[in-house]
Amino acid sequence: MPAEKQKHSRIKESSLILFNVLSRTETIEKAMWLDRAGSLKIEAVRHGLYPVGPPVMTIDRMDPLSDRATFTFYLPLNGSLNTDPEAGFVFQPSLMLEHTLFLRHDEEGKPFSASHRELQAFAREHGFSCSSVFYHVMIAVYGEWYAEIHLPVSGGGLLPNGQEMPIE
Repeated sequence: MPAEKQKHSRIKESSLILFNVLSRTETIEKAMWLDRAGSLKIEAVRHGLYPVGPPVMTIDRMDPLSDRATFTFYLPLNGSLNTDPEAGFVFQPSLMLEHTLFLRHDEEGKPFSASHRELQAFAREHGFSCSSVFYHVMIAVYGEWYAEIHLPVSGGGLLPNGQEMPIE
């Protein structure tokens, strides 16, 4: 199989749909993302709720001169919640990204930006219009964190069952 075909065989069409979503946006040191994502779980438990899925995050406005970035964290819950806007938490009934391209980012030491570029290149090659926002579904496995990265898209050239168009 050609190397280019192998490289893209891990990119799939999908969707990302979350219900009863607690979120928070804040600018923090990049290394603090796990602690800050955990603040959503603490807020949910404080209100008698619990997470029903992994945390999801977007990363925006990375400061190239520091290790800071603006993150938005999302956590699906088992019920609804009234939030205090002063505390920085927001509740929404759902987050629906009905058409995404995704790949599993599981190469240790590889920056997210490399996977972002790979998804965008694939989108362009297959005629998708894509968002500039990437959603990272963070999955813990044996103490290590992996991400399924979703890129919202529209249009496109994949086959109806999600198989790739042949690359010539």
